[in-house]
Amino acid sequence: MFSENSPADALSAGVRNAASERFEELKTCIHEVGHAFSAIKLRIPVDWVSIDPFFIKQRVSDWKGSFGIGACAISAERIAPVLERGRLLSKEDKKDVVEYGITLMAGPFAEEMYQPSSYNIQTSEEDFEQLSHALCMLEPRTFERNRIWRVIFKSTTSLVEENWQAICAVAELLKEKRTILDEELHTLIAAEGEHE
Repeated sequence: MFSENSPADALSAGVRNAASERFEELKTCIHEVGHAFSAIKLRIPVDWVSIDPFFIKQRVSDWKGSFGIGACAISAERIAPVLERGRLLSKEDKKDVVEYGITLMAGPFAEEMYQPSSYNIQTSEEDFEQLSHALCMLEPRTFERNRIWRVIFKSTTSLVEENWQAICAVAELLKEKRTILDEELHTLIAAEGEHE
């Protein structure tokens, strides 16, 4: 049976589909660069950021890629001792937790800023769950935990807004290159951050 659609309709649908795929890919790049950008701004080492599933699977054994094809490898060196201890002992611990939270939330915040109308919170579920779990474990008092959340959200919003053009520029480069490794990533983000 022949389709009632004309060849022009089929071509138009194909163009729309390709444009949608490019949009989703750039959205993933912006999300991952949001994580990387915030970490580097906070002087937390980043090993790589990638949207290449083959590259990611070679480095992350339990990577599922369920909501996109991106990942970012951020050092846990500063937060790991606090998480292992299971509680906050000092102002420095709280600072490390807030900065850890900023790196987790910068991806979702950047993605939402890119296209608020199409933002799907499910794509960021893992980021929110990771932060929520850490805060519940480290701070049993609801009031104090909520205060930390507010600081993280306010700081993340400021960081993403102040560096929006730089985040987008690095995301465009990630889309083109598929993977950016540590030294190049740190250099790019430092250079882009200076232009803001």
